[in-house]
Amino acid sequence: MNILKTFFFNKNPQNNGDFSNKVIDHYEEIAKIVKEARVQQNLSIKELSKISKIPEKTINSIENNIKNIRP
Repeated sequence: MNILKTFFFNKNPQNNGDFSNKVIDHYEEIAKIVKEARVQQNLSIKELSKISKIPEKTINSIENNIKNIRP
C-alpha cells in the first residue's frame, strides 16, 4: 500500500520517472501484432478481409499505422 501511495501521491517530480516525457503510440504495437498474426497464418490482406469482414483498406491502415485512415 505504501508503494501505491508513493507512486500516486508523490509531489516530487524527480521520483515520478519519465512518464510525462514519453509519448507511447500503442497503435504501433497493435500494427505489429496484427501483421505478425496474419503472416503466421499465411493470409493475405484480401483473405483476412474476407474472413473477418473488415475492409482491406482498414486492415492495411492498421498494419501500416496510417493515422488518418485507421479506425
